[in-house]
Amino acid sequence: MEYGILGVLILIADIYAIFNILSSRAATGEKVLWTLLVLILPVIGFVIWLVAGPRGSSTTVYEAPKGASPHDGHSAMPGHATGENSERSPR
Repeated sequence: MEYGILGVLILIADIYAIFNILSSRAATGEKVLWTLLVLILPVIGFVIWLVAGPRGSSTTVYEAPKGASPHDGHSAMPGHATGENSERSPR
């Protein structure tokens, strides 16, 4: 029974690794090689991937340039002006 649980944990770890490999910004060839390594050598491949695998996800968080205000005349909502010249009218 213990080996079954260990097998499931290895499977989950490998699926996690493959998902992260395919989501990374690495070149296609690198993704293929890392995926093959994890599939052919599940335990050792996973450990090697943890240490030296491709990093970075496909989603990027953009930060405002230094010194920029979050309200530099742009509104998060279309049709709503912000900035020094905009005035709110009472409703």
